[in-house]
Amino acid sequence: MNRNICVFCSSSDRLAPVYYETAAELGTRIAKEKDGLVYGGTTVGLMGATARAAKKNGARVIGVIPKRIHEAGIGWQGIDEYIITNDMRERKALLSEKADVFIALPGGFGTMEEILEVMTAKQLGYHQKPILFLNINQFYNPVLAHFEHLYSEQFAKESYRSLYFMAASVDEAYAYIESYKAKVSELKWG
Repeated sequence: MNRNICVFCSSSDRLAPVYYETAAELGTRIAKEKDGLVYGGTTVGLMGATARAAKKNGARVIGVIPKRIHEAGIGWQGIDEYIITNDMRERKALLSEKADVFIALPGGFGTMEEILEVMTAKQLGYHQKPILFLNINQFYNPVLAHFEHLYSEQFAKESYRSLYFMAASVDEAYAYIESYKAKVSELKWG
């Protein structure tokens, strides 16, 4: 225990209730497991739902927010550690540095960019941390289909399926985290 779980997710307040419920369930589970939450630092959307549940249940919460988003007034400065970065690149570097595990709840372009960046870093051997997609409401099925297309067209090696895990629930995500064994990925050019 005492891992830092980095959660990438939506900042939208216009989503179906199931997504907020799952975000709160994940935040609660992070606290229950005595893990910490590392996230994007806002009070809105799935980010806010995850962080509020984690904090309410006793987890240490670290928010990393770019100055431009902080200035929009949606940052949660009442968490344990609130870090303002110059830009998104610095934010992502800090999130990655502080994280022991990466989980993508449903999200938009930013969430996809963040989770794919840590997948690429793992593919290239920069880390061996677990990466999960929390596939609530089958949200990530189209992404998984695209990954399969990459494999079938040989844009990615079949072995890269081991870079990530698609979890259908918070329980399944935590079962994967608990059983995770780091292994070095096959080199991209090998």
